[in-house]
Amino acid sequence: YWNETVDKWAGEGHITREEADSYNRTGDNGWGDRQIMGKLGFDFNWNSCVSSNVLLSPPFEEELLRTDPDGSRVIRDSKGLICRVKPGITSIPSMIGTALYTRGIIKPLTVITGAAETMSRGKLNVRAEVTGVNEVRQLAGAFNVMAEKLETVEKGRKEFVSNVSHELRSPITSIHGFVEGMLDGTIPQEDQNQYLQIVFDETNRLKRLINDLLQLSRMDNGVEQLQWSDFDINELLRRVLIGRIADVEQKNLNVQMDFQLEPCYVHADQDRISQVAVNIIDNALKFVEENGCLTICTSLLHDSTVAVDIANDGPPIPEEDRLHIFDRFYKVDKAHTAGQGTGLGLSISQQIMQMHSQEIRLLPEEKQICFRFTLARSKHVPPALDR
Repeated sequence: YWNETVDKWAGEGHITREEADSYNRTGDNGWGDRQIMGKLGFDFNWNSCVSSNVLLSPPFEEELLRTDPDGSRVIRDSKGLICRVKPGITSIPSMIGTALYTRGIIKPLTVITGAAETMSRGKLNVRAEVTGVNEVRQLAGAFNVMAEKLETVEKGRKEFVSNVSHELRSPITSIHGFVEGMLDGTIPQEDQNQYLQIVFDETNRLKRLINDLLQLSRMDNGVEQLQWSDFDINELLRRVLIGRIADVEQKNLNVQMDFQLEPCYVHADQDRISQVAVNIIDNALKFVEENGCLTICTSLLHDSTVAVDIANDGPPIPEEDRLHIFDRFYKVDKAHTAGQGTGLGLSISQQIMQMHSQEIRLLPEEKQICFRFTLARSKHVPPALDR
């Protein structure tokens, strides 16, 4: 096979007959070179090399014997093989290096393509092996990060659907049972008003849940728009608390309000900030124990930012729950108890603060449960004097 190949080169004029004879005498070395290239992972097609006017020489040291008038180079390698390389033809060492580099790109890209196809079929836990040249390794790493985030989103979606189903099923089951009992006479006529009140409360809870879900959807899709204005945050907090004075008196709470500035004007959407304050204060009133303490403070973090702190001395929140406190439908008591809210209040509050480019977080207090959210201080109202 080697002799036939060399004779073909001579017949096509790539080499002289004398050079062909030299190649035939050293054919074993040429075959050894092919084996070496095979070990390097380079599957070289000898016939394609001949048709492409590429003359093989071992990919090692070479000696230039002469340069012909047509620009061809006659070289001798370290094994004594002599060949002519025509102008414009890449030398074998360069070809092998290019082939190996190309292989380092193509194989990992094939793996990434396969992983992407697997993900398209819904299997999001697949990951691509990080191998190959640096650029491909970076691509594989970015692909794995994307896959991990998609898997997290999908997990959240499934949990969301499960939680919505649970929150909808509980009141609907309750309403259905009470209405059925009144229709078939199981519930006496004199007790129906009591159960109608329960049905009314459950329908209100369903209404709140649906409104919360619609609001979250609008905020997620960027449909919800803020109505910016300048207002006194201290006055807003007073109004919210007055609207819940019955709950405060029922638990005989000690309420403390500490405002660093009076008045304290901020620039925000007043209705949305009122919703945030309502959500946090309602949570505090829900979990604070009787004869407990509720504290509401406003202060300046710096000249342009106002901090609102709402704290209570209720039972501490476990560390593992603090990480998920703003997750949708997440409840610290792990029980979706009827009448105990929708589990969306803090998530909505976080979305509202993000729309304001501000933050809301649970402070690492040991003796109190304290939520803080920040607001931009108004630039158009004369700053109040410190007390």
